[in-house]
Amino acid sequence: MTFYFKPPRGDIQFHRLQECLEERISYLKYVQISEDISECNEGFKFEYLTDGSALDRTGHFMLRLFASKLVGLESFLLHSESVLFEKRLKCLSHFEIKKELRTAQRHVKEILSSGFLLPRYKIFLQNFTSLCERIISSGGLCHVFTDAHPLNCNKFNLSVPFTYCLPMVRTRRVDLRGGLAVVPCSEWSTLLSCVFANHIKYGLQQLSHSRSYQIIWDDDRIKLLYQIVKQQSGFYSSEEACSTMTLLAKDVDGRSIFFPPCMKNMHKILRQRHRLSHLSRFYYSLFLKDVGMPVTESLNFWSQEYSQTNTNCASCSHSWQRDNRKYVYSIRHIYGLEGSRRVYQSPRCKQVQDMSLSPSADGGCPFADFDEEKLLNCLHQEIKSEKQSIVLLKEAKNEKGPAEACRLYCQMLHNLANKSSISAPENIVTVQEDIDLTALHPSKFYKYICEATS
Repeated sequence: MTFYFKPPRGDIQFHRLQECLEERISYLKYVQISEDISECNEGFKFEYLTDGSALDRTGHFMLRLFASKLVGLESFLLHSESVLFEKRLKCLSHFEIKKELRTAQRHVKEILSSGFLLPRYKIFLQNFTSLCERIISSGGLCHVFTDAHPLNCNKFNLSVPFTYCLPMVRTRRVDLRGGLAVVPCSEWSTLLSCVFANHIKYGLQQLSHSRSYQIIWDDDRIKLLYQIVKQQSGFYSSEEACSTMTLLAKDVDGRSIFFPPCMKNMHKILRQRHRLSHLSRFYYSLFLKDVGMPVTESLNFWSQEYSQTNTNCASCSHSWQRDNRKYVYSIRHIYGLEGSRRVYQSPRCKQVQDMSLSPSADGGCPFADFDEEKLLNCLHQEIKSEKQSIVLLKEAKNEKGPAEACRLYCQMLHNLANKSSISAPENIVTVQEDIDLTALHPSKFYKYICEATS
């Protein structure tokens, strides 16, 4: 359960450093799906993975460095390293845990006296040493970290700021009293895991502001290793992601013709009223995020709409001018940049269909809930002008349900994007098996169409 406050010292050969990194990435992927890492017999080279060793710390800190430039690696690092930390913790005795906490305290004191620190990171480190001292002095370590410890035991409690353990607050695993989370001893392992994850987040921020950060990236060996890890692990740089996936606010109108009918309907309502009900705005924001709209573009997109006069939307009386702070926080929260940093998933078809049950909702599934005239308004102009296409969609809806009709419409749009004839029945009904998935997820619907237009 090494906390990784201090990087290792010394020299290492380049091929060993590469092997160290590759082994750690493979091991972290294994740890996420493994029930018990103590029984691992997968053939890993544990000389690179022994908890707290110099090579173990080398692999961890190199991944931190590359996470600052690779999209997806940061979230992978935060999640997988936290899982590894908690599973390692379960394998230790209370004597070993006490020793690790003392070591972490000593390292933190060295860091606090070493030089420039970001204010939030400095406060976190100061609070960390205090928490370690309280855990050690409580006398609860020998009670908690044993195989006989009851699952719901609360003999020893710790009161900590709720920000220490936001995932536990979200899942109601702790009680809140005056801004403090009361953590029973049965949850101390999870608490330490949450603190570890916070340390990694602050450590990444501190790394990018350190004096040696740019010097490291000027080293040709680091650049070469970065390219090797990027190619072998499937992570992409932020520049590459932006060039292939970005949806700009100014392009939404033009791209909306290839949106699934449910999202196209929300977009039309938004453009007409300049407002959406809360749930519709939440789902539409998630959809735009999932299909490639960066947070800066999302803020731009919603500010343009909500700065305009509200026209006949009884469910929303807010404006960007008056409530911009609330909306900025809400949008950043959706992107995992505020609050609990939760990663929200874009809505599935079932969730969109359930929107029609709410009297204030603006959305719903057009194939399930709309009359014919309103449904046609949500379809592509060239498709709804073809009588044969409309007949096929009606038959699909009546015989197999709205999901099948949406799947068929997705294939029609795909054919249209490929500039094939939408009037030929054989082109319409010849559907690949994986299109079944697109009809269950609006964002996959759009991404499938984008394959034909790219």
